[in-house]
Amino acid sequence: MSAPRRRRRIMSPLTRRILFLNLLGPALLGFGLLYLDDYRRGLIDAQVAAMSMQARLVATAVSESARPDEDGEAGIDYRLAPDVVRPMLYRLMEPSYGHARVFAPEGHVLADSFRPAAAAPMDSSQTAARRVEAARERMRHRNPQGLNNAQLTAAALQQGGGLQPEALNLWQGAIDQRGLSARAAERVLRVARTIADLDGDAGVRASAVAEALSYRSFDQCRQGL
Repeated sequence: MSAPRRRRRIMSPLTRRILFLNLLGPALLGFGLLYLDDYRRGLIDAQVAAMSMQARLVATAVSESARPDEDGEAGIDYRLAPDVVRPMLYRLMEPSYGHARVFAPEGHVLADSFRPAAAAPMDSSQTAARRVEAARERMRHRNPQGLNNAQLTAAALQQGGGLQPEALNLWQGAIDQRGLSARAAERVLRVARTIADLDGDAGVRASAVAEALSYRSFDQCRQGL
């Protein structure tokens, strides 16, 4: 009686291990590429959303400076003054190192944030000190108990801070679109009120809120948030 034949294995255990190790590297590489592609797409989408939000902030702030054209009727034909738009655009874009341009209806560039010569000249140390002291004086006369803006709550800033309707709408829109926490939203209001005090404005305009939000964007980029 003959012994039963052993079935011949196609692959030995050693061959299977070698094949598994050879295939593991390309599989991990392919998985990594797919993961990084999704991650990169998410980063790009977040960056585009942030840029769109910043563009809306700049557009809202710049539109405040529009004045009725001398040849047009109020409420119908408005024009932007380059001398007003240029320093405003520079201030809004400087914290984030972004690049923005405003075009006139005729197609030429009205303002460019990458042209510092078109921006407002920097204050000397004495001028800056006078502006700060004047801002502090406004705070002492306006705020209850002479508190600084940094000591006020969001409710106090909304009630007595002279927040204009356009600025309030911009602030509330930023809260919804950026998902700002209560503390972050309150900080934006404080900075905007301080910007208005430094500019000598009794009320907080949308441009001040936009500038405060641009500073927050710069802080987030610097901290990697």
